[in-house]
Parts: sequence; structure tokens; C-alpha cells
Amino acid sequence: MLLGIITYIAISIFIMIIIYNQKNIIEKFLINLIFLMIGTISALAELYIAIHVPKNEEIVYLKKPIIFSVLFISLLLMLMLHNMYYIWKEINSLENTHVKWQKLMYNNRFLFFIASITISISIVIFAYGFLYYIINNLPPDIISDLNGNFMDDGGKKSFVDCIYFSGVTFFTVGYGDMIPKGVFLCILVLLEMVTSYILSIISIPILLSILVGRQENMYIKK
Repeated sequence: MLLGIITYIAISIFIMIIIYNQKNIIEKFLINLIFLMIGTISALAELYIAIHVPKNEEIVYLKKPIIFSVLFISLLLMLMLHNMYYIWKEINSLENTHVKWQKLMYNNRFLFFIASITISISIVIFAYGFLYYIINNLPPDIISDLNGNFMDDGGKKSFVDCIYFSGVTFFTVGYGDMIPKGVFLCILVLLEMVTSYILSIISIPILLSILVGRQENMYIKK
């Protein structure tokens, strides 16, 4: 367990070093996205293995640290948002560049922004939806310390239902048709809401700066 935590922390630090050492903005963005997807998929795969593989001493550690896997996924999502902010700061500084591909990126930064935000939101909703699905459908003999964490009456939920709940949570709609119960599941819901809030804090100023820049350019051309 301790070795796994140290390994994941080391991997996260290594990822940050690689990303910050990239001088090409496109490479920095793509590496950020690729590492995020690989890390998220690997963490989710651990949870899947812990549930579907028969009891085995070699993977017994997977039956307990589901909380750690969740925190690791949250760390990856925060890392993505953190790096996105600095990547966008670099893109907005390319106004006076004479390099063609950088000029092209700056001129089309609105489309680049929409695409990156769409991908980011999709990853967050899917990752948390998968976690809700795993937790809500856990067999009692797998992780006994998470008993009492479920949605509604504790009945099994389909993956589509969990993705829907994740989307509603992310956009803070809160219809109330699916209610999380249990301390851990409520904390997980709060983590997704915090992720959504941080993404809004990062993306709204970027969007406004792009729109204001467009208006200023149109005014100058007139």
C-alpha cells in the first residue's frame, strides 16, 4: 500500500517535470492530455480488477485502497486543470509571434479552447461516473469498509445512470432524482463539484480574454 502511494506520487512528479520541460505548446498540451488519460484509465483498471478477479493474495491491496485510487484520479484531474491554465497563458502570449504555426494557434485559440474544454469535461464526467458505478455495484465481500455508500435505495445502477449522475453533479444541477448516501460517496461528489468549480475559474477568464481580444481586433481593423 505504502509502496503504491509512493509510486503514484513519483509518477505524478515525473509527469509534471516532463510537461514543464516541453517548449512546444502543442506537445505540452498533448502530453498533458495523454498522461491524464493513461493515469485515469490505469487507476480505474485497478478498481475493475479488484472487483472481477477472484481473491488472490497478490492483489489483496487492491481491495482496500479504493479511496487512494479515487484521490489519485482527482490529483490527475487537478494536474490537468493546473497545466491547462499555464498552457493558455502561453497561447495568449503569442500575439506578436512570427512563427506560422504559433500564429495559427493564436488566431484559432477560440476553437482550440472549445475543443480542450469539451475533452476535459468529458474526461471528468466519465471518470467520476465510472467511480460511482464501481462503488454503487461493489459486492459486499470485496470492500466491506465501503458498505453504506450507495445511491438511492442501494440497488444496482447501470453505467448510463452513473454517467448521468456524474454529469448532473458536475454541472451542479441537482435534480434530486438520485441521492448519494454514505460519507465516502458524499465526499466523492464534493470532489467532483470542486473540480467543476476549479475548471470554471480557469476557463471563464480565458474565454473572456479571447472574446475581448476578438472585439479589440475588430475595433482596430475598423
